[in-house]
Amino acid sequence: MPRAVPAPLRFARNRALRHWTIHRAWQLFQRNERVRQEYELQRLHQSMRRACEELRTTSGPGTRNEGHLFQLAMDKAGVYSLSSVPIEYARPQTETPARQPWNHEWKR
Repeated sequence: MPRAVPAPLRFARNRALRHWTIHRAWQLFQRNERVRQEYELQRLHQSMRRACEELRTTSGPGTRNEGHLFQLAMDKAGVYSLSSVPIEYARPQTETPARQPWNHEWKR
């Protein structure tokens, strides 16, 4: 009768040490990548916040009041046509269901 869970790997001492070292190095690399990406996203977000704050505190052109440029930037009125979708609502194509879920006729 087959086992539901395969037996654990049994390595010799040196091979287990190599395996652990490589695994730990890979985990550290992935952690550093996550930290780097998170830092980059924080930097972009702070830059956007500073730009929006600058628009909010700057007086508008002519006799416009303070914050007019910020309101125009956040309004998005007339940016999209009737048939288009705002970028905030768009999704990558990989998240949409397939038109044909399964091809039963496929053979190797």
